Amino acid sequence: MALIGLGAQAEFQALAFKAAVGIKQLRVFDVDPAAVAKFGINMRGYGLDVIATDSVASAAKGADIVTTATASKRNAVILTSDMIGPGVHINAIGGDCPGKTELARELLERGRIFVEYLPQSRVEGEIQQLPADAAITELWKYWPANARAACRPPM
Repeated sequence: MALIGLGAQAEFQALAFKAAVGIKQLRVFDVDPAAVAKFGINMRGYGLDVIATDSVASAAKGADIVTTATASKRNAVILTSDMIGPGVHINAIGGDCPGKTELARELLERGRIFVEYLPQSRVEGEIQQLPADAAITELWKYWPANARAACRPPM
């Protein structure tokens, strides 16, 4: 898993993905070397191999999961389409204010998009880059129909 942006949210994301899907290795990047050092210290003892990289592209290369959690408050392109291979899950959690983005529009246009709450995401999330008729699914609409069978206890 690649983790871009190493503030407080990053630690929770790392631990959540370890618990949910069993990740063992994190390739990480942040523009602030102090954040990288702090993250490495805070992740000690959790059974994760943390590898600091020198760029977003280096962190993302070959990753199955890429999480962006940057603190930038502007329209930025952190991840570009050429950094992400087919089938990669992108967890872009940094959309927390109007005008802020982290993903190139071309990347959004390549895959299926899921959001927590569509009205908020249209204003604060990556999808503010897309037209109003873009295919977006709210998680609550997807989860019940597709996950019930997977969540049943074994017989």
